[in-house]
Amino acid sequence: MRIAENEWGRLMAAAQEGQAAAYRQLLDELRRWLNRFYARRLPPAFVEDAVQDTLIAIHEKRHTYDPERPFKPWLIAVARYKWIDRLRAID
Repeated sequence: MRIAENEWGRLMAAAQEGQAAAYRQLLDELRRWLNRFYARRLPPAFVEDAVQDTLIAIHEKRHTYDPERPFKPWLIAVARYKWIDRLRAID
């Protein structure tokens, strides 16, 4: 079942509280979104690595998300940094 993007923050807050099912659901949703995000910005051969790098970064930085703030800008900031890293690797 797909979750609306406006529910991602709720899932991340639940994940921060240790709810593994919410975290799995969130990561599944984010994987799909990140694939589309990077498919518009990177050559096809680099998309999957960028998605994986970003999911790892989200996992490592999940404690920095503030549930009182919107989730998508936080996500886009993480994805943008990983996109720039991937562009540097292409050169």
